[in-house]
Amino acid sequence: MVFCILDSNVPYKRVCEAFQAIIDSWVMHFDDAKLLSKFLNDLGFYGIRRILKNAHYPWYNTKARFLLRWAKSSYSGPEKLREASREELVENITGISWKLASLFLRNTRKLRVAVLDRHVCRWLGVPFPLTTKANYEAAEQKFLKKANALGLDPYDLDLKIWEESRIKN
Repeated sequence: MVFCILDSNVPYKRVCEAFQAIIDSWVMHFDDAKLLSKFLNDLGFYGIRRILKNAHYPWYNTKARFLLRWAKSSYSGPEKLREASREELVENITGISWKLASLFLRNTRKLRVAVLDRHVCRWLGVPFPLTTKANYEAAEQKFLKKANALGLDPYDLDLKIWEESRIKN
């Protein structure tokens, strides 16, 4: 979930660097079996902010607030995250959009959902961002049908589109 909170409108490389900085700090202070959310809660706003700023992550203040809010929420525990629906994630975790909730569910639960970022939306010919549940689900159905028609898993099609977009950029 930490990666997903960091992954909005930020280059992938920056997200990975900030995420790795948080993980490195957590591991360095890992004197007990503390959940990452408990560690972030203990760090507090200024500790999280410092890690993100040192990792040259843009919007370190905003994302430090989002991460701390998540760490203090009932959705920071593994049980709740294992059970939460996409809609619950969007409604209850600040900074999580339909796209990021889908990313979380696809990567942690292997659900067949579409991660509709700007590249996939451009490929589908739909406007980005998809801010409502109805718009997201309609575009997702279109994506899943195309993946099926191409004989690809949604994850594989998403990866192909993302790689193609990176090459062009």
